[in-house]
Amino acid sequence: MKSRSAFLYFGDKNVNKVSGIWKALHISIYIAAAVNAFITSMAAGNMFQTFKYNCILFCNEMAFEKEVVASETFFMTHTLDQSSEESANGTDVLVRNFTEFSYKNETHIFHQIDEESIEITQAKIDIRKTIFPRSFWCNYVLGMALVTFIFATFCSIILAMCSRGGKGRNNTLNRPQNMVYPILFSSILLGVLNAVASIMVKNGMSAFCASFEQFTNDKSCSSVINKFTIHERQGNFYLPYVVLSYTFNVTVILFVGQIIVTFLRIIYAVDYQLYALEVDENTEEEDRHNFDVEDGQIVRERTL
Repeated sequence: MKSRSAFLYFGDKNVNKVSGIWKALHISIYIAAAVNAFITSMAAGNMFQTFKYNCILFCNEMAFEKEVVASETFFMTHTLDQSSEESANGTDVLVRNFTEFSYKNETHIFHQIDEESIEITQAKIDIRKTIFPRSFWCNYVLGMALVTFIFATFCSIILAMCSRGGKGRNNTLNRPQNMVYPILFSSILLGVLNAVASIMVKNGMSAFCASFEQFTNDKSCSSVINKFTIHERQGNFYLPYVVLSYTFNVTVILFVGQIIVTFLRIIYAVDYQLYALEVDENTEEEDRHNFDVEDGQIVRERTL
């Protein structure tokens, strides 16, 4: 009577038994990352263009040319009679009119208000005296957006060409699950690099916008800085900044999602299944590998 030994091992699953939801999730995340990275690159390019591609990240040595063109002082009474109300209303109207002044390019009018006075100041950036930092971080931010766009687009195309997983098909990439670990490692790498870019944008723009506090009365970025842009056609600084501050965070979230999906695919062994192999112990060692494998069935060695 022949003695047989049974062995269990994981093998490639038949592609028809692999759920298509995994491929759909990978591709959907990469398409979203590509679209978001494209928006990021456009926002970064437009924001840097407003200052003629001088690197404004961490630029805190801004020089301004300023000239006081008007100053008014008001003496307010604290009584509640009609004349006091009219004076207060008159002051409010005057302040509101001052805030409506709008000038393009290098001529800017701002108002500063204390308890009893309003001062109108004409100001512009002195490009000759302003010290812009080296362009490393600006190039890094823009380059990271472009790299993410190219990589995500490439991965979307490759995954779309592949089958769902498992053994794959002869007319596409065999064993497409071999891409799972590259997807995991690349997602971790790009997630970290985009997180660094997000931090650099946040900290760098905080330092830059704080230089305008004397005009905006706020250390954070505001649309008032649009009046200081030096590009002839691209004068909107604030909108690209707002878009850029969010899109990098979205990119990081998308790559975290890709990492989670990939981990789940590995943990649940989506592309593999358990096979059983029975081998005759009397078979010579060199012949024990001479067997056929049928998906999901007990496999017996060939007749020798």
